[in-house]
Amino acid sequence: MRAKGMLTRRQNAKGQNASRGWMHTSVQAILSNPILTGRTRFNACKMILNREKGKRIPKMRDASEHLERQDEDLRIISDEMFAEIQAKMEKRATGAARAPHGIQPLTGLVYCHCGAKCYNVKGQSKTAAYRFYICSRHMRFEDCEGSARIRDDAIYTIVQNRFANLFGNGEKIIARALEIADAATKDNRAAADRVKSQLADSERDEARLLDLLMDRDIAPAAKKSIGRKLAEIEDGRTLLMASMDGLREQATADTEGLAAAIRAAFDDARRSLASASTPEQFNRLVDDFVGPLEVQADGNVKQKCLPTGDEIVCKSHTTPPGS
Repeated sequence: MRAKGMLTRRQNAKGQNASRGWMHTSVQAILSNPILTGRTRFNACKMILNREKGKRIPKMRDASEHLERQDEDLRIISDEMFAEIQAKMEKRATGAARAPHGIQPLTGLVYCHCGAKCYNVKGQSKTAAYRFYICSRHMRFEDCEGSARIRDDAIYTIVQNRFANLFGNGEKIIARALEIADAATKDNRAAADRVKSQLADSERDEARLLDLLMDRDIAPAAKKSIGRKLAEIEDGRTLLMASMDGLREQATADTEGLAAAIRAAFDDARRSLASASTPEQFNRLVDDFVGPLEVQADGNVKQKCLPTGDEIVCKSHTTPPGS
């Protein structure tokens, strides 16, 4: 309704009756109004004067005093649909599972395959209580196709296995990082060779233009043009020299220092995981080293792919519960 530009009754009002437009309470009031089925109600409330404030306030009359009339010309939906709407609203207001208050372990890190976040809610079996993750959209709207529940202990097992795999393959990760660093060094060397070639070309062009400036047969106007060209070449040569200095610094990077830095990061992560005493600390570690997880319709869990700029990045492969 907002997108279509439909205004509420009070949206253009000023002062105390000004409205911010369509809110969920406005829609709720419409859906719970029996006039949708053509049933109109009279004498439902009376106005009582509040002498302290000097205002008349509404007060609901007893249900026995209400007057009703059925007008089929006003009907919009069937009685069955109206009853279904009221039952669904009542279920969501009282009996629906709700997410617990406050930050919980893995809050904001478990998603449904539909893209909505999963809530950690409490369940009850015949023998004991347990907690599970379920799609928040399914809880609210019941329109998530293939929504699956997964127990929180299965999610924790996956996270623990990811951490164990990460720490257990530390040396492989370091070796791969060194390969990348070595490839970057080779790229730097190739880039340095290209810059050297460009510098040599600039020096040759500069020498040729200097010879032309010394030539007495060349007109003064042409020499001014040559002088401008020399200035441009000198500016480009300065930039090339700066690039060469940067490439030298990168090429001399200490690969052993890189390996030591990665090992230190692993050690720090292990200590942080062991000392994580709050859900916030635990969630930060999971987000950094494991990443968000996605619950599939078949109950499997895989790494959620997140957009990073123009790319889609997935940190890992599909992992079934408990594996």
